[in-house]
Amino acid sequence: MRPAVAVSTPNQAPLPRISLNEDEPQRELIQQQLAGTAELIVGYPTDCCLRLVGPSEIRAQGVRVLRQHRMRAPGIPTIVLLPGDVPWSLARDCFREGAQDVLSMDELASSLVRVAQRTIERVASGRSREHEAQLMAAELGKHARDLEAALVTVRSAYDQTLVALVSALDCRERETASHSQRVACYSVLVGLRVGLDEPELETLYRGALLHDIGKIGTPDAVLLKPGSFTEEEWEIMRRHVEIGGEILSNIAFLKAASDVPMYHHEAWDGSGYPCQLKGTDIPLNARIFAVVDSYDAIRSERPYKAAKSHAETIQLLGAVAGKRLDPALVEQFVAEPEASWNQLEGSLGQDLTFELVLHTCQQVSRA
Repeated sequence: MRPAVAVSTPNQAPLPRISLNEDEPQRELIQQQLAGTAELIVGYPTDCCLRLVGPSEIRAQGVRVLRQHRMRAPGIPTIVLLPGDVPWSLARDCFREGAQDVLSMDELASSLVRVAQRTIERVASGRSREHEAQLMAAELGKHARDLEAALVTVRSAYDQTLVALVSALDCRERETASHSQRVACYSVLVGLRVGLDEPELETLYRGALLHDIGKIGTPDAVLLKPGSFTEEEWEIMRRHVEIGGEILSNIAFLKAASDVPMYHHEAWDGSGYPCQLKGTDIPLNARIFAVVDSYDAIRSERPYKAAKSHAETIQLLGAVAGKRLDPALVEQFVAEPEASWNQLEGSLGQDLTFELVLHTCQQVSRA
């Protein structure tokens, strides 16, 4: 193939470049029509703004030549020049192959410059819009990244606020230190083992962290009573699950987490409260939490009992599997070595966030 050759006046100011097949017999006529308006380039350059396909190319190769030009330089529009006696069907086929316009050689003198300028302007406008779209996409991408960073900050602030709140609740009830944080972390690790995805794990984490939020509505006289409860006091104490479920249900970003506060005292055999749900009718998050809460309660020292070892606790969990606890989830819990639970406990702190908990649990599960 011969190199592209410009056939414009040497001192002509920069003009739009239009290419044409070097063997086109009508080249001189076309050049005359474009004089002073565009620079005619013969050959197949890829830096022109418009491609003219003359009658000789169409006669020799048919409309498939348009497909070849499009593959060679997909961003360059094409105008087809046809003899005046060709059927309309040929012009139609040219459009189907991607021609921007079709001109009859009979109207070359009156139309070529106008159509060429219009096509060049249309393409330039499209490229300008494309450039603007690229700039806008880049700007939107930056805004999206900034928004994501802001959301991470807000979520961290939410999580730290929740940790501070539940720490205060634990202190009010004279719970063992960091009880709510521990069971929230343990829940995420079990959730990972049973295949929950990240949004589901975050919901589980927040529900576990706030499992006893309903005790805000329990009077101190009942909550802090050192001795055994009367039947009436037990009734008051049991209401904390419904209070907790209602509190979270009325907070948009915590609504999905309300299953744990509401149902964490249900039992696998149907003997729990408040709804006496049985088996898999109990929401999964509440069943997961019931296992880890039982583990933490047995492992923790209380005024009325000593703490049990990990091995003793596992034995006790096995004894209530299929009765109070989901046996499959107990099996998942038992399969995780003691070191995993100890490592999670060591990660607790007031700056605890779900992202930190998830990262720690993922490391533990891969160990």
